[in-house]
Amino acid sequence: MPTTTHVVTGATGFLAAALVLELAATTDAEILCLVRPGRTRPEHRLHQALTEAATAFDHPPPLLQTALRHARPIPADLTVDGCGTDPVRLRRAGRLEFWHSAALLAHGDPYRRRIFATNTAGTRRLLELARRADADVFNHISTAYVAGRATGLVPETPVHEPSPRNHYEASKIAAERAVLRADAFPTRILRPSVVIGHSRTHACPIHYTGAYGIQQRIAAHARLRAHGPSRRLGPIRLRAAENVPFNLVPVDHVVRQAVEISLRGPAHGVFHLTNPNPPTAGAMLRTMFGELRLPEPQLTTEPTDLSAADRRLDDLLAFYTPYLLTHPHFDRTRTDAVLTAPHQAAFPMETAVLHAFFGHHARHLDHCYEALLQS
Repeated sequence: MPTTTHVVTGATGFLAAALVLELAATTDAEILCLVRPGRTRPEHRLHQALTEAATAFDHPPPLLQTALRHARPIPADLTVDGCGTDPVRLRRAGRLEFWHSAALLAHGDPYRRRIFATNTAGTRRLLELARRADADVFNHISTAYVAGRATGLVPETPVHEPSPRNHYEASKIAAERAVLRADAFPTRILRPSVVIGHSRTHACPIHYTGAYGIQQRIAAHARLRAHGPSRRLGPIRLRAAENVPFNLVPVDHVVRQAVEISLRGPAHGVFHLTNPNPPTAGAMLRTMFGELRLPEPQLTTEPTDLSAADRRLDDLLAFYTPYLLTHPHFDRTRTDAVLTAPHQAAFPMETAVLHAFFGHHARHLDHCYEALLQS
């Protein structure tokens, strides 16, 4: 079997750092990490990201050392033509497999240009770099929420009738279309849902994304309300549907499935890396409030039920609210057909498990609170 070299974008971020550690744990391959130039050297930033992830996930020291030995940073920038690197630097004997995880998870009209420049145009540039480097397969890490406003069963197929709810979803739909049009190599589209910390340690080395962003904004609102004129108002009310699924999936489940699909699955197609047993939005929100030592929230689907103080929280949660109101169920037929033990993908989110995840995060809120208020 020919040797494989993996090329990974986004390795200084949460999900791709976990991916590099999983590749190091399951393969002997060299891992080339495309790292954007910054104030500090790419080597330092990659080393720091992998070390923080390995510590958060309680990986044994030998695994971290293996990852640091196999992972090599290469300066690159997806926002410039040619990605700022020579494809010759990526060519190796044997197979060359790309993993595109880098993305900008932002929202709001002021960020629209940057979102599309990174998520859509950046994907096109990386596809061209992969073509020039003679890649054998291209894995694109997208999001299950390219489903947009769709409800019911969401199939593992390309998006045919897009209905995005925000610029982020629209940019990822456009990126998927660019990947599907590529004809120089087979392409896989891997769609995680809302990625949270490690299934065993519950830790997440980065605290500003996904469901954690909801908890941070609730905490910020509660602090401001406690010191403002509305401090004597009753329980907080917010917009959410009690029983809709909110698809939380631990990061280690995502990368384990992704690597197994790479090793055993077809070199093309769409795969949902989601949780077959997600919690409900109501259960998740009650847990968040409980871990913040706040009274249980009152949920409503009607904006007219909100007070003036509640509307301020509604504004803070504007990006997240659609995910608390819709009813998507993500099909996993193609993914489960590849996995040797598909039942292990299930991660039931009972109350105690939710408290473990969001309790861990609540205990680490103070160091990111000021940054949140300035965002």
